Amino acid sequence: MARPGNYRPLIYAGILMGVGLGAVFEGIVFRQIFQLHGFISRFADPSTVAGLERNIFWGGLFHAASWIVALLGLRLLWRSGRRGDVPWRGKAFAGAFVLGWGLFVCVEGMICHQILELHHLVDGARQPWRTYWDVCFLAWGAVFLGVGGEMLRKDHAAFLSKKHQWNKGGKRILSGVPNPRPVSGDAQI
Repeated sequence: MARPGNYRPLIYAGILMGVGLGAVFEGIVFRQIFQLHGFISRFADPSTVAGLERNIFWGGLFHAASWIVALLGLRLLWRSGRRGDVPWRGKAFAGAFVLGWGLFVCVEGMICHQILELHHLVDGARQPWRTYWDVCFLAWGAVFLGVGGEMLRKDHAAFLSKKHQWNKGGKRILSGVPNPRPVSGDAQI
């Protein structure tokens, strides 16, 4: 059993759910609702029927992978909630979720838009506007990374200060609300 106060499993769950649901959001909003780009629009022109079919197929695989990542995050969250050594920290989970979403946006923006050029955020835009849109997408991801990281940093500092207070009082360090019963020695509850 991990040491009391270990909330890394909660952080990992938040990051995975942020990556998965961020990918689903990007696919639904930018690909399906606004139809700004297809998944492989560089290789298959979505203005033709065959190209549209190929883009829909690869977009479907992308959504399936995103859904699996989100489900893995949900499974980790479920397992974290059942563990006695993982404190339930809503702010930490929210920070990890936002961090994961920003991680997805930055990685997808760099790899799919810039390096592989599978598509751009707005495929129909002419240069230099296409680049501006791609840079704005990366900036959005960077803001999410910063906000999520700051939320985690602040929550971790608050958690450590409470942990030290609880240790002095001889109370259990397993949740945001201290347990009034002191735990003697290495007793497992």
